[in-house]
Amino acid sequence: MKKIVIGFILALVLTAPSLAQKNVMVLENPGNKKSFKYYEGDKIEFRTSDSLLVKGLISSIKDTTFILDFYTEMSIRKVAEIQRNRWGVNILSKLLMIGGVGLIALEAINGAVSTDGNINVNTLYIGAGAAGAGALLIPLQKSHHRIGPDQWKLKILPMESQFNYQKNKTIGF
Repeated sequence: MKKIVIGFILALVLTAPSLAQKNVMVLENPGNKKSFKYYEGDKIEFRTSDSLLVKGLISSIKDTTFILDFYTEMSIRKVAEIQRNRWGVNILSKLLMIGGVGLIALEAINGAVSTDGNINVNTLYIGAGAAGAGALLIPLQKSHHRIGPDQWKLKILPMESQFNYQKNKTIGF
């Protein structure tokens, strides 16, 4: 019986820090119901009001500030724009560039190995076009969410308010 009580107390002590209040940082667009949540341990990339690009891992989220990489404390008022990766455009861009260069290389090797030495110029154009289209997609790989009064808003909510916030955001027809 004594071992059970000690085990229960030990389990309670070990799980108490996980039950502590944590904050969540929410990027929302008031015009539509789109929002992104950032928790401790998430990566973030943003531009400050001084036009400084900052990337890092969120170590801690306080009431009005958050800490990046355990040493840089930033106020949410200094954040002017948050950049998020568009994974679909990123993958498509890489596939087009790799496929285009691969097609050009394959046609060049095929022309060198064949007995007549002919290289199909149309295939080279198609490969160069695919690689060029992939290169043109590079600037579109990140979405830029500007923070302002009529644009996106950045808030820090306590964890218990997050559940009410999510309920209020999903109700609406």
